[in-house]
Amino acid sequence: MVEDLVTGYVLVNAKVMSVSTVYNKLLEIDEIVDINQLFGEYNILAMLQTQRGKLGEIVTKKIKAIPEVLDTKTLSAHRSYNNKKELEKHLKE
Repeated sequence: MVEDLVTGYVLVNAKVMSVSTVYNKLLEIDEIVDINQLFGEYNILAMLQTQRGKLGEIVTKKIKAIPEVLDTKTLSAHRSYNNKKELEKHLKE
């Protein structure tokens, strides 16, 4: 069911000169639906969609298991809107 899905965002800090390697390994994780390379403290932002209660497991067993990953920061979305119309509808409720 769609309502059982949660969206999470994971900031990933990779070893120097390993960002491309980590990026390609993240592409292999089915639950990751979007990846962006960043400038700053973190090198990569990955967006995940998974079943409720599975986000932490994916981060610890799949993302942090990548040897070139130094650190992560996980953000779990409280509510997600697919477009501006959905957001406007929610704000009117």
